[in-house]
Amino acid sequence: MAFEAASWLIAYTYNKKGDRQTGDFQTFANEHYSAWRYAKWTLDNVGTLTNGAHSSADYDPLRDGPDAPCNAPFACVNWVELNRMERDISSVLITPTGFTHQMPYYGEQQYYELIGKYDQFSRGWDDADLRPLAQGDLPIKSNSSLFYQYAAMRAKANNYYDVASTWVSVVVVNHVVSALDAFWSATRFNKSLHADVKMRVQPTPFGVVPVTEAKIQYTF
Repeated sequence: MAFEAASWLIAYTYNKKGDRQTGDFQTFANEHYSAWRYAKWTLDNVGTLTNGAHSSADYDPLRDGPDAPCNAPFACVNWVELNRMERDISSVLITPTGFTHQMPYYGEQQYYELIGKYDQFSRGWDDADLRPLAQGDLPIKSNSSLFYQYAAMRAKANNYYDVASTWVSVVVVNHVVSALDAFWSATRFNKSLHADVKMRVQPTPFGVVPVTEAKIQYTF
């Protein structure tokens, strides 16, 4: 019982650490990332990104024009037009562009994930080099250090959640094995069959995680 209580406490603690880290990386993104900046840079470079098949005149992702930036929640960004432009870029087969996804709406879980995961979104970070693309620059690569810093912050949150999930799994496994042991103990094989759970903890950079070993023994 004490072991189970400790497991739940550890799981709760690391889940809360994950929540706090999530809040930290979302705040960081809100301070340093602009969907408007990304949309404008993509519009400015759509000719190169589509190998001349499209131009900036084909799209209208900026509701108030290219000289009217806005902050979160980026009401000045026309997401439908932005996503259409991204789809056209990703359909280019002659030269790989690095454009493989469409930007989710601001505030969604996928928004916070993708802006630090795929290089195509890197030009939205406020330290990014926004110089025009040349064909030799494709597929696009991040030139923003904040992009990588943010990715590390997200990874840290995910690691905290992984530790929490592992401890929850241990509680579940312990319940299952205990139930099996109780069942077997009530049968005529109670002197011969026995289930046992052993555990050791393994340190990680984000906390200790349990390694569970279930063992079933039959004695003659």
